[in-house]
Amino acid sequence: MKWIGLTGGIASGKSTVTKFLRTLGFEVLDADQISHEQTQVQGPALDEIFRTFGIGVRNLDGSLNRAQLGQLVFGRADQLKKLELILHPLVREKIAAEKARLFKVG
Repeated sequence: MKWIGLTGGIASGKSTVTKFLRTLGFEVLDADQISHEQTQVQGPALDEIFRTFGIGVRNLDGSLNRAQLGQLVFGRADQLKKLELILHPLVREKIAAEKARLFKVG
């Protein structure tokens, strides 16, 4: 089984390429989507994000206030690193599990 990694900046065509790959029958693992799943209510990253960044990034319904979190981390390398230390291991773990599943089913 072959794996293709696709990276690029904002508006560089990643979504277009992944849509095309899906039409060809390829499975696509989207790290951004997986990261988003980790931060949903009851997601494995949410409590740690709240502990690290405070209740100011928590909406009244218990969901993540992405705009507020963005204000805290973007442009601040130390804060972004804290977020990455929470999310990246979870994303890598999910990708590894999905790759194993795909390898098993062929």
